[in-house]
Amino acid sequence: MPRPTDGRDDRPQVRLDAGAERVVQRAAGDRHQTVGRCGLAAAPAAAGTVIRGHEVVTLSEPDWAAVQDAVTDPPAPNAALRQAFAAWRASARQSPPPLAGEG
Repeated sequence: MPRPTDGRDDRPQVRLDAGAERVVQRAAGDRHQTVGRCGLAAAPAAAGTVIRGHEVVTLSEPDWAAVQDAVTDPPAPNAALRQAFAAWRASARQSPPPLAGEG
């Protein structure tokens, strides 16, 4: 995809407070890179960390044991679950089938 030619500078513009700027400058120096190159090189990894943090759930040992117990030996459905399932089944019958490629 061609880059825009409207005369804009393609370099990212970032404002940092003094403390953050010192940290970034130190990291850039340690890598023997400019601040801009260091930031651009680190951005994908930082973005991946944020994304994984939203996609991955970490459980404590007791929570993991509770999940395992619920999956391997689930409790019998109670009245509320049976009612919710009946409501879902009724709504599913009324919904049109998904189009090809959906769902």
